[in-house]
Amino acid sequence: ILGVHETTVSAMHVPYIFPCENGGRADTQWVQFESNEDKSKRIEIRYSFPRTETVGNEFLDGDDLSHKEPKASKRPSAMKGAQFSASRYSVRDLTQAKHQSELPAVDMDKSPIYVHIDTAHQGLGGDVSWRPKLHTQYKVHDKSWMYTVVFTIGN
Repeated sequence: ILGVHETTVSAMHVPYIFPCENGGRADTQWVQFESNEDKSKRIEIRYSFPRTETVGNEFLDGDDLSHKEPKASKRPSAMKGAQFSASRYSVRDLTQAKHQSELPAVDMDKSPIYVHIDTAHQGLGGDVSWRPKLHTQYKVHDKSWMYTVVFTIGN
């Protein structure tokens, strides 16, 4: 199932008390940026993996420790796209600020947009607090992948 979502770069920002990278979208296969004033001014990014690449299966065992986790694949389970984020703040802006009020002012017409496309993005923990272990099929295993990124500028 493929979903199509629309938002603004500013709306992707989550104002955490302690600023950090945020607003990521998982399994993104394409993204498009358009000018508010002139819809013909746009940038489109498409991201894909070879169709022959296999991915792992879902595995949620709850607290039943008798089940074995499935064998890991190269990429986290069921991921066909990239981890994508866009922000009005640079990584440096976010790491230097200790509070939202310390982030630089954003000018919607002049501030740059920072775009990040990550081939693989690994989660932090497990299903439950008493077993904070990431399941094998959600870990990033390989250090290199083959993929295609296409940038289209204009109409």
